[in-house]
Amino acid sequence: MTSDSTKLAGSLSEVSRMAHEHVSRRQILHSRVRAAGMRAAGRMPAGLAEYLQSLAASVVGFWILTALLTSISPADALYTLPALGLLFSAQATLYKVKLAMDPAFEIPSCGCGGSRVDDTAAVLRSRESTILGVPNSVLAILLYAALLVAIAGGHIEAAIALAVAAVVASAYLGYVMVFRLASLCQLCVNVSALNVLILAYLVL
Repeated sequence: MTSDSTKLAGSLSEVSRMAHEHVSRRQILHSRVRAAGMRAAGRMPAGLAEYLQSLAASVVGFWILTALLTSISPADALYTLPALGLLFSAQATLYKVKLAMDPAFEIPSCGCGGSRVDDTAAVLRSRESTILGVPNSVLAILLYAALLVAIAGGHIEAAIALAVAAVVASAYLGYVMVFRLASLCQLCVNVSALNVLILAYLVL
């Protein structure tokens, strides 16, 4: 009986030791990952950190909004997301026209996406906001319209190609905003988030 008790105590002690070692390893790994993240954040330009934070918040926000709309209505995410992209692009076009007509026009800050910095006007006034004189937002409107047509017609491969092009364009615009203009356009970030979600819904 004493021998069995001794064996049981020894087994429990071994299990306790292994559990303690496992917790210790997890804590060490967590500390290392956290330290690496802090070092990376320290080397990361402030604008890039702000952009990535805002982009992530917008992706999550639009994903939740889409899920809610899908659960309470027959709305399809593959129509809702491009429609929102078209809406934001039209809004950006309107702001660009107003800025051209009235340089003193102030774009209202939405304060969305968790962003503390929103300098949409500087981005829309920049030469990078147009291609051959055509505003990027107008090209985006055409892209979303084509995307909706492709999805409605069942041309998924064409829709994926358009979505990939949109994500690549958004990535380049993000680079321009962070590293060239040092200004953040929340409308543009919202569109980038929508593009990521559209591609995800198409391929997943």
